[in-house]
Amino acid sequence: MIPILDNTIKDELTNQLIKIEQHFDGEVAFYYGAIEPGVIKIFRDFIERIAGHRDKKELLVFFLNTPGGSVESAEKMVEIIRFHFDKVYFVVPDFALSAGTILCMSGDGSLSISSINGLSIKPPRARKVNPSLRRRSDSVRKKLPRRSEIINFGILMGE
Repeated sequence: MIPILDNTIKDELTNQLIKIEQHFDGEVAFYYGAIEPGVIKIFRDFIERIAGHRDKKELLVFFLNTPGGSVESAEKMVEIIRFHFDKVYFVVPDFALSAGTILCMSGDGSLSISSINGLSIKPPRARKVNPSLRRRSDSVRKKLPRRSEIINFGILMGE
C-alpha cells in the first residue's frame, strides 16, 4: 500500500475509535481472529497498555469477531480483562463462536449486530428479559454505529 494511504486509513480509524470511546465513556478494544494460546501474551500486553493510561475508564467496550478457538485461552483472556476492568460489554459485529461465546458470557452485557448470531444484551444468568432491560438494550443499540461502520475499522491487535 502507498504510505500516504496507510496514514490516511490509520488516522481515520483513530478518529472513529475516539468517537466510540467518547460515546460510551469507556475504553474500546477490537479483537479479530482465532482465540489461541499464541495470542495471549500479545493480548495481555495490549490490555495492559490500554489499562495503563492515566485517564483510564472502568468500562471496556470490546468488539469481538472470532471463529472461536481454545477454551483455556478464552478463560485466560477473561482473567486479563477482569483484572483491569470493572465493567465489560461485548459487541459482536459478525460472529463469536465457541471460545468467543465464553468471552461474551463473561461480560456484563453483550450485543450482536449481526443476524447470524443470537447474542443480545442481557445480564449474565438472566432467564427472562424484563421490560426495563429491553429499553436499555434499545438505547445502547441506538448509540452504536451502523454495522458497516464497525466492520470497516476492525483493528488487529498485533500491530
